[in-house]
Amino acid sequence: MGYCVDRSVRYLSDMGYNVVRHPSAGLEPLHVFGELRGEFANVGKLDDLVEDATETLPVPVKNVEAADINGKQTSKLPLSIGIDLLSAVMTGLGGNVKVAAEFEAARTLQFQFTNVSKSLVNLADIGRYLDSGTIRWDATGIREFFEPGGTLYLVTTTVASPSFGVTAHKSRSAKLEVDVPVIEGLLGDGNVSAGVDTSGESQMTFAGQVSLVFGFTCVELAVTEHPKHQDELRLTIRPVRSGEVALSLGEDQAKDAKPVLFSDSGLITEIPGAT
Repeated sequence: MGYCVDRSVRYLSDMGYNVVRHPSAGLEPLHVFGELRGEFANVGKLDDLVEDATETLPVPVKNVEAADINGKQTSKLPLSIGIDLLSAVMTGLGGNVKVAAEFEAARTLQFQFTNVSKSLVNLADIGRYLDSGTIRWDATGIREFFEPGGTLYLVTTTVASPSFGVTAHKSRSAKLEVDVPVIEGLLGDGNVSAGVDTSGESQMTFAGQVSLVFGFTCVELAVTEHPKHQDELRLTIRPVRSGEVALSLGEDQAKDAKPVLFSDSGLITEIPGAT
């Protein structure tokens, strides 16, 4: 993987999360995504994998305070990555994407996440649900990812915020002063407001009316033999390290909550066969 792609998908890994490349409101815990020989697709929700379950589908706990990431900053991201993220944030919040151009004189951009909340689901609840029903091994759109070379990922936690702080750096030691009146003029009286940090950090914060999911955790749903009945298969939960996968919710896909998955093989720009 190239340097820029690596930084673009790993800037949240130190905080314990994977990246949503284009922050969006359309991602929740229990979403399932699949990879098969380098092709990626949205499979559905967890209950699409199971039938005749005697346990109820786990209900994610929402609006949990995210003390582990609230107020934290990313490392200084190269301008190309920072501009891409800022443009995606402005699009997701419903603001003017031209705002991002006002930061193009910077060398790096640094982001701070504020007013962050979590949605999460317990692995124990997921396990009980899977064990209580029958996996749809042969269902079209699912069985393909149970074949050799296939992988299923289940989203377990999402982190979201309606506001993002941005600090522009013109060199290693100096911050870039952006033209605040111009940015405020571009935003007008729309869905996004801008404010300047008065603590001396030269940070500009953009706040919208919706919370955008910008990070997540997930597990792999791996196929294994049953320990007591070797002629039977079952799904086993395997941890996935932060920074190993990322999601991209493009503008059109965000409306239908159809994220695109990519990993160390590079960015996948569309979902094959998606409608």
